[in-house]
Amino acid sequence: MKNILILTDNTLSQDYLKDSLAEDHEVEPCASINEAIYKLMNQRVDLVISDRSIGIQSSSPFLKLIKDLYPHIKVLLLNDNESKPSVNSASGISSKVEIKQVVRQLLDGRCSNNFVSAAS
Repeated sequence: MKNILILTDNTLSQDYLKDSLAEDHEVEPCASINEAIYKLMNQRVDLVISDRSIGIQSSSPFLKLIKDLYPHIKVLLLNDNESKPSVNSASGISSKVEIKQVVRQLLDGRCSNNFVSAAS
């Protein structure tokens, strides 16, 4: 079982992702970058699913930290889209099955890059 950290301040997105992935993975939701950094430092993480911004803060410095200090961790970056508040619409992923497929491909190493952006 793989460990997935979800970084989003949108509770609907957190719930949707956790519900989609908890059957097959250990899922840790985080609502702040500081909380996510703490969890990265204190537990094993295989995949981070993150919004591009958390509140008014860009997630770019956090993502650079992952790339520099934890290069083995895969990252799925969700697109922000205010007109589409649900995670499935905002990320271009239309169902829980698709979320599971994207996560499986990342964790199985079938993506050429550790950082993947879900396009809307």
